[in-house]
Amino acid sequence: VIPSPTEEPGPTPSTPTPTSPSASPEPTTPSTDGTQKCEDPDLARRLPLDNGHVDIVGKTSDGGLNIALKDETRQHGTTTVEREIDDVKFVVGENARHKRHGAGMMSPELDFLGPENSVFYGMPQTQQEGVLWPGYNTQDVDFGALTEDGVRLSIEPKRMPRGANFGLFTTDYIGRPSVLIDSTQQKHALRSTFATHVHANWAFTKPGTYAFDVAYSATLKDGTPISSKKQSLIVVVGEPETDDCASAPEEGHAHQEGTGAGAGEHDNSGRGRTQHDDAGREPTGRVGSPEGDVADKEPAES
Repeated sequence: VIPSPTEEPGPTPSTPTPTSPSASPEPTTPSTDGTQKCEDPDLARRLPLDNGHVDIVGKTSDGGLNIALKDETRQHGTTTVEREIDDVKFVVGENARHKRHGAGMMSPELDFLGPENSVFYGMPQTQQEGVLWPGYNTQDVDFGALTEDGVRLSIEPKRMPRGANFGLFTTDYIGRPSVLIDSTQQKHALRSTFATHVHANWAFTKPGTYAFDVAYSATLKDGTPISSKKQSLIVVVGEPETDDCASAPEEGHAHQEGTGAGAGEHDNSGRGRTQHDDAGREPTGRVGSPEGDVADKEPAES
C-alpha cells in the first residue's frame, strides 16, 4: 500500500481530548471479496498522461545526476515541459490490450507475459495514436566524466496488482525479442554507455495500479558514486474490477540489468532509427528496431 503523505503537525490543543484508537496509516478499502484495495492517496492530484511522447531524462549537473520527465504530449500545455515524475501518472487504457500470440511473442524470453493467448497491456516501442509512448533519454549525460559502465536507470516495482508481472522488451526487425526488464527475474535496471534516446515495449499482465521507484545512477571516473533523486512513477492500467494490494518484490534478490539489445531509438521526426555511436557503428547489444511492436494491434477479446 502506498502510504499517504506526512501531514504537518497541528497546534497542541489547550484542553486534553479523550484518547481514541489510532487510525491505520495505510489507506485501504475493502473489496467485495474481502481483500484489500490499494489506493494511492495522491493519485488524484497527479497529471494523467495517456497519449503522445514522454521521456525519462537523465542529466549530469554540478558533478551529480538529475532525473525528470520530458513531456511532449501537449496534454497539459502548449509546449514541451520537464516535470517531476512524482507529479504525473501514466494511464494505459483498454485500447492497449493485446494477446500473446505469434512466433516472436512466443519466445521463452517473454514467458513473464503468461501462456499463449494471455491478455496483457502494452505501451509500444513505436508510436501509436491514442497510447502513451514513453522512452528514456541520456543525451544530456556527460559520459566523459563517468566510468566505462556509463549510467544505470532503475525502474523497480514497489506495488503491483496481485499476481501481476511487468517487463520492458524490444524487438528487432524480424520480431525477435530482447528483454530489458523482467519483474519475475528481479531484473529491474538497464544501462546506457553512450548518449542515447530509446523506446521499448512496456508490458503489464494485469489491470490495476503499478508503482515504481525510478532513478539514474553512475560512477565518476574518480570512483565517486552519484545518483539522482529517487522518484515514484505511477502507472494506471486498464479498468480493474478490484485493485488488490500486493507486496513489493522480495528483498535479497540480485537486481540484474538489461543490456539494451534491440532497443529502438527515434530521431527528431519521431521515426524509428538504429542507434549508432559517434563513428557510425551499431554498438553490440543495441541494434535498432523501428518496426518493433508490442503485439497485433487488434484488441484482445474480453
